[in-house]
Amino acid sequence: MTKRHNPYAYKRPNIPLKRLGIIDLGDGHLYRNCKKLSDKMYLKCSMFKEVNCKASYVAYLDNDGHPYQYKCVVNHNHPSNEFTLQSVRFLKALQEAVKTLPGSTKNIFDCVISSYPEIKEVYTYNNVVGKTRASTYYGGYTYGMYSGASSPKIYFRCSGFRSTGCRGKGYILRGQGIESFVLLSEHSHPPNFLMEKRSEIAKTLKEFAATIPGKPIDVYNSVVSIYPEIEQLWPFSRAVRTINRIRQKTGFMRTTP
Repeated sequence: MTKRHNPYAYKRPNIPLKRLGIIDLGDGHLYRNCKKLSDKMYLKCSMFKEVNCKASYVAYLDNDGHPYQYKCVVNHNHPSNEFTLQSVRFLKALQEAVKTLPGSTKNIFDCVISSYPEIKEVYTYNNVVGKTRASTYYGGYTYGMYSGASSPKIYFRCSGFRSTGCRGKGYILRGQGIESFVLLSEHSHPPNFLMEKRSEIAKTLKEFAATIPGKPIDVYNSVVSIYPEIEQLWPFSRAVRTINRIRQKTGFMRTTP
């Protein structure tokens, strides 16, 4: 008797590394393999297109094909980018952690990202595992990152570009916060300043659900007293699901209003 496949069985998702071909020599720069022979391998700077860098290295290989010596041929014409280095090292560390560490992918992600605080603003759990793109709220608008994997600028566009046809977009300088955001084209719809408080309200709702006893409506009213905007963002019919889910995880019994 053959074993039937269970489509609902849990499968740990693969972490899609965007720069698998990147080589880190530890000198503050990143390289790509451009040509490989039997006894040597030629490397070029990963920023050769962005800044026209002609830097290159020659890696001498042993009989097993592993490099044992590197020789610089041409030096770089630009300084190193610490943010890009941290991004590559984080993604590679996350890939190894998923293969070896037990537990859920979310817990593994939180464990690894704690060692790289400089990149928390760009790399989120949903963005890395490929569920959704990273979202940023600024000036009453929601932006999604769509370009800037290796360039000095990270480009964002309005999250409503598909549904409303909005052409609003801008960029932030790599390694800096959202305060460096530069708007390139205007939006075609008014801002929604409630979205900027969405993450703050969600965090408070989860904290109250795990600490305040009573019915879910009591928890919801406690959040409403602090953030009246929650009634527009999350009606109680939606918030009760989050409250019950958090209570199940923290040991509270699931109740109904």
